[in-house]
Formats: sequence, structure tokens, C-alpha cells
Amino acid sequence: MYDHAAQPRENHGTFTASAMQDTPSPRTSPARHARAAQANVTAGDVLMSDIGPLKLCRHCAEHWPADGEFFARDTRRQDGLEHICKACRKEQRAGR
Repeated sequence: MYDHAAQPRENHGTFTASAMQDTPSPRTSPARHARAAQANVTAGDVLMSDIGPLKLCRHCAEHWPADGEFFARDTRRQDGLEHICKACRKEQRAGR
């Protein structure tokens, strides 16, 4: 069994730092990711703007920049981002 506590502290920091990057890293191939992104654009989920792609929040129905600042990462989805923006997710959790 691999013991994480036995790792030197500096190595542990490099693993957690790489896991906390802002850019989503999907598990699919780049070509498949590009096809999924194009399908989202044609479906209306993503709009292109001068600041980059905008993703549709399925809860508030507004378009926000498709990055880690507005959408949480979700590696199960093809675009690597959740379908609900962080603000709406925060409201949902506060309502519990």
C-alpha cells in the first residue's frame, strides 16, 4: 500500500498545486474535446465573444465565461465544466 504520509512535504505540495489549476483538463482526447466543444456551440450552450467562449448556466439561463472562475470543474463532462455556474450552485447550497 502506498503511504502518502511518507512523502516529503515538497512533493505533496506539487501534487495538490497541479490539481488546483483553473483550466479544466478533460479525460477525453483533444480531437473529441474539440468535437464536443463544437457541438456545444451549435446547440447554443456556448457562445463565442471577444473575451472567449461563453457557457450557458442551466439554472439562471445566463451566459458566463467558460472558465474556472465562473464554473466549477467537472471531469465527467466533455467540456470539463459543470452545467450550473458557481453563483447558482452557492445559492442552491445556501437554501438547504
